[in-house]
Amino acid sequence: REAAESNCKVYVANMTWWSTEAEVEALCSEYGKVVSIEFIADRSNGKSKGCALVEFSEPQAAALCKDKLQGSRAPSWGRPSW
Repeated sequence: REAAESNCKVYVANMTWWSTEAEVEALCSEYGKVVSIEFIADRSNGKSKGCALVEFSEPQAAALCKDKLQGSRAPSWGRPSW
């Protein structure tokens, strides 16, 4: 079960620390149903490190998101999104 669940997750990096869950979901949801978004926080100050794990309902959606957005730029964030 763990292996199947990990195939549904995509690591999203190079976002701004103030990126919101709504922005990440809007970017990723066109590739499939987003189940959860978990921002990775800096232990010393609690702020987002500018990366997150996005979990999809299906492994195919996760693979499509990764393939389509690899090396792209997030529309309003101005930095590479992957």
